[in-house]
Amino acid sequence: MGGKASRDRGHRFERRMAEEFRNIGYTDCITSRAGDKSMDEQGVDLLKTYPFNIQCKNYKQCVNYPQIFSEMPDDTNYNVILSKVKRKGTYAILTLDDFLELIGILREEQII
Repeated sequence: MGGKASRDRGHRFERRMAEEFRNIGYTDCITSRAGDKSMDEQGVDLLKTYPFNIQCKNYKQCVNYPQIFSEMPDDTNYNVILSKVKRKGTYAILTLDDFLELIGILREEQII
């Protein structure tokens, strides 16, 4: 598949993920291409998803997660990669430190 087709597939995945976030309560969620190109350039694909920076990837194979994380903002938000791998599923990837922190918060708040 050529570059334009791959890019279009990626853009569709971003729009679908924005819709998923709107469906769970992030009603203002939009893609950074539609809202803030500077965030797009920092590796953030979905906006208004506090406390998360969301990068969407739609590839035939797994991607280089450490490289993607290194290009995302170093701020107080949790960096998350939503990765769709052809015929393998869609995954939410975050660092172990962030995962453990979220688990700690859920336990502290007695949610789990």
